[in-house]
Amino acid sequence: MSRIDEVNDLIKDEVSKAFPKVLDGEYGLVTVLKADVTKDLKKADVWISVFGEDQDEKFQGIKEKTVLVQQEVASNIKIKFTPKIELHLDKTGEYAFHIESLLSKIETDDRKKH
Repeated sequence: MSRIDEVNDLIKDEVSKAFPKVLDGEYGLVTVLKADVTKDLKKADVWISVFGEDQDEKFQGIKEKTVLVQQEVASNIKIKFTPKIELHLDKTGEYAFHIESLLSKIETDDRKKH
């Protein structure tokens, strides 16, 4: 495992631990899916999913607390520099649900025809 991979895992784990403290359940279920740290270790793109309705609105609220998440992560890790965390909303699950719904509708329509 490369140093970048180790830092990716570390950032992902620490952001996951920071969310319950910083967000205090205010935004429902928030899951950290992935962290991508740049080669110079100065920036970390962190992909999260937000469960439920109003995902974009919840994400904006979470994003406003990035500084607090950053501080929590920095206080818990032992590396020379803590990468600057940038949060991104992953909508893959929402998109997959939409596709699944469309396929189900097609299947239902197909059964009605036969």
